[in-house]
Amino acid sequence: TIREAAAPFFPGEGALALPALVLLCLAGLAMGDLTRAGIAVGAAFSVGLGSAHTMGRWRYDSMLAALVGMMLAGFSGTLLGRELWLFVPLAALVAGLVGYMALRNMQVWWTVLQLEIGFLIAGHFAGGMQEAATRAAMILLGGGVQLALVMLLARLFPSVGEAYAAGPSAPEGDRRLVMGHVARAVICVGASLVVVDALGLSYGYWAPVTALLVLKPHLHETRTRGLQRLGGTLLGCLLATLYAIATHGAPVALIAGLALAAWCAFSAQKIHYVLLTAAITGSVVLMVSLAGTNPAANAEHRLLATLVGGMIALLVAAIVPHKLPEGPIVLMDRAARGTPPSR
Repeated sequence: TIREAAAPFFPGEGALALPALVLLCLAGLAMGDLTRAGIAVGAAFSVGLGSAHTMGRWRYDSMLAALVGMMLAGFSGTLLGRELWLFVPLAALVAGLVGYMALRNMQVWWTVLQLEIGFLIAGHFAGGMQEAATRAAMILLGGGVQLALVMLLARLFPSVGEAYAAGPSAPEGDRRLVMGHVARAVICVGASLVVVDALGLSYGYWAPVTALLVLKPHLHETRTRGLQRLGGTLLGCLLATLYAIATHGAPVALIAGLALAAWCAFSAQKIHYVLLTAAITGSVVLMVSLAGTNPAANAEHRLLATLVGGMIALLVAAIVPHKLPEGPIVLMDRAARGTPPSR
């Protein structure tokens, strides 16, 4: 059939999450506030990616969990972003949870990953209580509109309402491998945040996000994923930047380009990683350009941050053992139970 020939691209399922994105963009354009609308659009984009997932208890539990997690992360990250001594350990701690879930439950991993990304982005745009409340409210608006419209459209068009990226994941039974991956995730995110702060990179949050996504349990997997992500990021940045420049940053044209890139991302979560990364990167570049920033500069900074994050992930993957020795794991277990170490 045509559908089988097009697999693993799911255009109908991806289209379910598109109307909310366009609606929020047009609302922001009409109100003349594309900056705050950009936060809502970003939340709708992340929650929309969740339409392809489910943790199994309820069809839309991944979307709802991502929305709630991103709200909390957006609020706390905005408040703590200026306190690097506190922000970095917390971000690294959540990264450890992301690393743990990557080998235990991939559907929960996706949800926790959205929380971590939301926390990192909010920390980059740090502010006071008012800014934190505004970010949380915009996330609630964007994610809530997305969730409501996807549920409505899935009811109207049930044939494309499935969670096509969902599926059981066999949990990794080797706890030495699991804890080694957790340790590398903690180090990667912490080191990435410190390095981009020292370099003063704009959009520096892209470095820890890249490090976390590139990192895999084995070194050869990390190398492969790193090259794929770099290639996808380059492709997405290039295409989105050229499009933004060619259209002279016209808002309606940027919204149209964003809609196309986002639809590809929503539909291609089981397709080749380079193409998925290109679609996501292109969507993000156009979202940021819609808020009025220089598309060429924003793409350049994101690419530099991606290189930093990828290099840190490769370095950490090469240095930190992929299976921790038994001794540290015993100490970690005792610490988790509150049992003092034996003398």
